[in-house]
Amino acid sequence: MDPSIIAFLVSASVCLGILLTERWHHRASHDFGGERRKVHLEAVPRIGGLGLAAGILATTLVYRDFMGGIVNSLVLCALPAFLAGFQEDITKSVAPHIRLLATVISAALAWAFVGVRIDHTAIALLDWFLAWPVLGFLFTSLAVASVAHGFNLIDGFNGLCGFTGLAVCGIFAFMAQGTGDELVLAMSLVAFSALLGFLVFNWPFGRLFLGDGGAYLLGFWLACAGVLLASRNPVSISPFAVLLVLAFPAFEVLFSALRRLRTGRRAATSADHGHLHHLIYTKFLRRHLPNSLYTQSTVVLVYAPLWLAFVWVPMMFPRSHIANGLAVVAFVLAYLWAYRRLAASKRTPVFEPSSPA
Repeated sequence: MDPSIIAFLVSASVCLGILLTERWHHRASHDFGGERRKVHLEAVPRIGGLGLAAGILATTLVYRDFMGGIVNSLVLCALPAFLAGFQEDITKSVAPHIRLLATVISAALAWAFVGVRIDHTAIALLDWFLAWPVLGFLFTSLAVASVAHGFNLIDGFNGLCGFTGLAVCGIFAFMAQGTGDELVLAMSLVAFSALLGFLVFNWPFGRLFLGDGGAYLLGFWLACAGVLLASRNPVSISPFAVLLVLAFPAFEVLFSALRRLRTGRRAATSADHGHLHHLIYTKFLRRHLPNSLYTQSTVVLVYAPLWLAFVWVPMMFPRSHIANGLAVVAFVLAYLWAYRRLAASKRTPVFEPSSPA
């Protein structure tokens, strides 16, 4: 059987099992609506990341010879990030800096044992610094951890994180196939299929959430895939192409940290509802879609064009530093323009859904 089918079936089966048994674990696993920063009213399981993890793990175990030792090792490296996030999903008591440390540890393990290393960026001065092992280690660890946290930040509405992950998987698979990189192709397709098994229950009805564990795992996995794609194919893939594919979660975490530090009201790692997708929800969609479920499930459809309008560049011109670099700048400017326009618009009541999601 095709590995992708195994990943989908295992992921979907685990997610279905979570929903069928929620009466026995709801006190620990559910995200209860009505809390601050929540946009849903009903209690929803937030351990959908178990399905994603199970799909990836089962595929690597069944096809360990085909997938190769690198993928198997990467699964082990992902454990600190996934377990820290999963513990937060269950206990709601893991501090943000502890979760950040866990993702950094996962990235450090991937650097040391798998060879996930950012060794060139097409920026001469930065490449000179990255030639120093310690600086390369720190830069790679922070970059991979930042992308993992970025996926967690965008996991705020039905389908937003999931469909973003699907798009990244698909683009990386397309780019890997073009270069003949079977490792990154396998990583991307397996993650795509496992994520699809989760999305069946997440979008549009929001019956299951990915949770911190799932978001960290997804972000870590795709960040490593991107780094490997660029480092293994330095002639065929521009580092800016990988950055552009991951621009949505990567810039989200950077902008959010700078925004919180600028206001001085919150620590850079603190959660809030000032993200662009929250503004789309509160200041645009809720004015036109009174039903809370429709509003939450439509955020991804409104946000997607802002990012997808640029990601065709790395698919068409994967080698071009200039084209992809300019596209990264264009995305950042478009993001800032959209954020400023929405932030300046007339305020609407925040997070008071008219009906259960």
